[in-house]
Amino acid sequence: MNEQRNDASLHEILSAVCDETATAEQIERLAERLRSDAATRRFYVRYLDMHGRLNTLPALEDDAADANHAQRSRAWRRPVVWGSFAAAVAIAAFLLGGQMRKPADPALEQAGPAVRPYVATIIDASPTSLLNGKSATPGARLAPDRFHLTGGSCTLRFDGGAQLFFDDDARFAIVSRHAISIDKGAFAFRGDITCEAISITTPRSTLIDVGTEYAAVVKPGSEDLHVVDGMVRRTPSGGSTASELLPAKTGRSYAGREVGGRTIEFDPSLAARGTAGAATPSHAPVAPLAQDRFETDSPQIGQSAGGSGWKTPWVSHAGLPEFAIVRPGLAGDSSGAIAHAGGGTAAAHRRLASPIDLGTDGVWYVRYLVRRPAPQQNDPNIAMLVLRTYGLTTEEEIERQSALHLVVYRADTLAVKFAGHSVRSAVPQPPGETFAIVAKIVAGRTQPDQVFACVLPASRLREREPLEWAVATDCIASGHIYDQVSMEIVSQGEVFFDDIAIGTTWSSISSGEAATP
Repeated sequence: MNEQRNDASLHEILSAVCDETATAEQIERLAERLRSDAATRRFYVRYLDMHGRLNTLPALEDDAADANHAQRSRAWRRPVVWGSFAAAVAIAAFLLGGQMRKPADPALEQAGPAVRPYVATIIDASPTSLLNGKSATPGARLAPDRFHLTGGSCTLRFDGGAQLFFDDDARFAIVSRHAISIDKGAFAFRGDITCEAISITTPRSTLIDVGTEYAAVVKPGSEDLHVVDGMVRRTPSGGSTASELLPAKTGRSYAGREVGGRTIEFDPSLAARGTAGAATPSHAPVAPLAQDRFETDSPQIGQSAGGSGWKTPWVSHAGLPEFAIVRPGLAGDSSGAIAHAGGGTAAAHRRLASPIDLGTDGVWYVRYLVRRPAPQQNDPNIAMLVLRTYGLTTEEEIERQSALHLVVYRADTLAVKFAGHSVRSAVPQPPGETFAIVAKIVAGRTQPDQVFACVLPASRLREREPLEWAVATDCIASGHIYDQVSMEIVSQGEVFFDDIAIGTTWSSISSGEAATP
């Protein structure tokens, strides 16, 4: 009897959601049940699917007059119904964030392998440089481990802001976000008052920066230290409690574990090399894996097959209004743009020729251009690009938390939902202006996956990827494979969507200028 009452209550809430009459209390009750009960989640998906399908079926009419009246009625009613239905799907699937994630089993979590979070990023490297025998690719993320750099130089940026330049044949071990051990080689450190301090341990010293720029050479018989700016606190290794504070424009050489060392001529050249390396692109541009600027003669998105790197043409979502293709596009030149006239929801899907496999070592960048109006009252104003696994049903996708959502919504919110986790940030997006929504996906065969995102003015896509991202997910071992791209818009206003690009380097997705509104 209680189960029947619960089902009736759920039916009542879902009916109110689809009719857009649900109260805040009903939404909260629905979210709680979705979070805590798998059967409710399955029923929820089936209910919305049934609701959508019923509204695409022709009604049974008794006579021609009633049929004509019903046809006219459906003509104006269907976009509203589909708008509420699809909005319910999109909003619940994304905006509820982690509400539908199953509670973790503590025993399983304890038994599973520990995920080592990334703590640093390669921001520059010589084209021939290798880190542990693999190409040191700008954009790659590093977790705590031991490393040997050969074939050239490399610059790392720790998540706390500090940068370390290493010359060829350096040997070091990243210990944590705040500590690194350097056994051999020349390095240059750069930090400022906003950066987290980094403890650098060498065979003879422990160095702590104080808003510092300095360089050092760690050799078998000695180590030389040159402080360019700020101060460095040096403590001899071996358990000594004595320390010294070295000011700017100081040079010291240490043959043992003594305090003081020997004064040498100050040489800023190594630190200058690190600065110069970080200012010049080191790798040649790479073509994107997939791109579409909608340079097609088709007036609508359905079966549009332009661009490169795709396995299939675009397919409009069944039962939803079809996107129009208009010119000029947001990217200028001969491009077109996807136009959503407003009044509800529209979506289109296309399969990739080269999937994004998060079970392998790699970095991928995803970018699209968008221009949105100011949101109307109670308008989610969503424009999102979704990476999916082709062939999964909606229910399977939700159960597996397999989709990656890259979203702008409301007036100024950027959000990423990945593997059931959602992160978001307020980023100014004046209505009527064109923005580039950019994501970076990091994956590893034995390392976790992580997603970053930012919003940039489309006319100012830079040659280098940003050092700071607006949002970053946790490090998650997902192993998902994405081989389908979806464009989805839920808005009462006119929204434009253009120039989708997916690549393995920042330069592969950062080219192109946006057209003036």
